[in-house]
Amino acid sequence: MLLDMNLPGMSGFSVLQEMQDAKYQKVPVVILTARSMDAGTMDILCSQPNVRGVLGKPVEVRKLRSKMRAVLEYVPASKSESQMI
Repeated sequence: MLLDMNLPGMSGFSVLQEMQDAKYQKVPVVILTARSMDAGTMDILCSQPNVRGVLGKPVEVRKLRSKMRAVLEYVPASKSESQMI
């Protein structure tokens, strides 16, 4: 999931909090942000179990592809998906 931290009507931080629900905990998240963040905020974001990386905007396509490829390789196939092969 690509999560922009500047959503209309809801912050990306709120979305991450809601994703702590057990049914969302395995959804990998790459955060997009236009804001510069202090080290403490970045540490908090990166310590979330779902977060696999943070990219600054404007996003370089090369970096986005690389990050998404890494996330997709990290996510293990579910049992039903592996049985389909």
